[in-house]
Amino acid sequence: MSDAADSAAEAPQPLGPVRQAAMRLLARRDYSSTELRTRLLTRFSEAATVQVIDEFQQNGWVDDTRTARRLVEWYATERRFGPVRIQAELRRRGLPLEAVADLLADLRSGPSLSATARAAAMRYLKGATVPDERTLRRLAAYLARRGFPSGTIRDIVSATRRGQIAEPGPNSELESDPGFEAEFEAGASFEGID
Repeated sequence: MSDAADSAAEAPQPLGPVRQAAMRLLARRDYSSTELRTRLLTRFSEAATVQVIDEFQQNGWVDDTRTARRLVEWYATERRFGPVRIQAELRRRGLPLEAVADLLADLRSGPSLSATARAAAMRYLKGATVPDERTLRRLAAYLARRGFPSGTIRDIVSATRRGQIAEPGPNSELESDPGFEAEFEAGASFEGID
């Protein structure tokens, strides 16, 4: 390589294009700093990428804690994932689990876990009343892939075997909480959970 090529490779890259690319990505959805870094490194130098991400974090445009909280909420309510799968998805995206440890603990022990598992099971069964053993095994595998703990899976499969899994009606345990419907129709915010 020539000296001119070496000096061009070492020259600092202008940050304008890096900022623009990062803003275009963030305009579509929240990215973790790790995801944004990975995307930007395909086109820009590491020094410029790190500098822009640091700048964006200081301005609050990239916030891993906020992104993690939003993803926990979305995975739990919209995708109907269990806590194990949510934790794996957060880890895959490079998000800090400490930031959402309280939310994950509440998902593991709260009534929303069984409600979410029940909703996922009803979606899988598509209205079947009492399925055969093969379907029950497949239901258990489906719930396990979605990240539900084995105790919850066992409870849901047992209830399904007895024919107790059905669409929630006016007297169902899912509607015993007065705010259940409004909370989940509005996209249940987990912000205030302790």
